[in-house]
Amino acid sequence: MDKLVLYQDDHKPSLWFQICDEDGYIDLSASTTLIYMKVRVKGSATTSFTLTGTKVKAGGATGWVQFDWGTNLVALTEGSYEGEIYVSFDSSIQTVGRYCWNGDSSNYANTFPIKVKEDFA
Repeated sequence: MDKLVLYQDDHKPSLWFQICDEDGYIDLSASTTLIYMKVRVKGSATTSFTLTGTKVKAGGATGWVQFDWGTNLVALTEGSYEGEIYVSFDSSIQTVGRYCWNGDSSNYANTFPIKVKEDFA
């Protein structure tokens, strides 16, 4: 996955991820399964905010989850950030180390790069 580029004044960015492992997508459809994304300044140990994912496409059965950022981007300054997705399967937490992005899966050390820019210029 390439670096995600987001813009400060975008009040409605919506990011979709397909959560998968070496065998394919992970079924997220159980009612007790919750998906979260933590965002922090790159290299920091402090979480800036946490987003709750919405299961999409067959209720999450095919691993798809949507994260709506709302006004969280407005509070971030321009710079480099990291995202980390984790899944709670009936209170058992699993950090996700593989993400499918546009049909391609990539491995990261449990985080992925995010670049926040002031504007499109």
